[in-house]
Amino acid sequence: MIYASLWSDDPSWSIRTEQECFTPTALPEFCLSTLPSTGELVCIKRGESGYQPSSWETGNAEKNRRYADYTNSRRGITPAQEEAMLNGSILGWDTPAADPACYEKHEAAAPSMSL
Repeated sequence: MIYASLWSDDPSWSIRTEQECFTPTALPEFCLSTLPSTGELVCIKRGESGYQPSSWETGNAEKNRRYADYTNSRRGITPAQEEAMLNGSILGWDTPAADPACYEKHEAAAPSMSL
């Protein structure tokens, strides 16, 4: 028998099932991204390992980044989803790295003190 006490004062903390943590519908079917090492524009498809070079590659890392940001935002893809897609294609789709919730910034209120 295992006894565990689960408690946190972080308002964003919650207990989730594995199914809730790794919901493939939280990720788009595909997105554009840039490779961190080269800035190359690539297309990432949900569930597939690796990436495909994009036909819109400009040869310029900054232009590629702007194009990926613009295109993803027009499709309703958040930066957290893009990051999860990139890492899922590299590290595996069943890992926490493929969960957009891992990249969403939760701003917790700073604790206050009264004297």
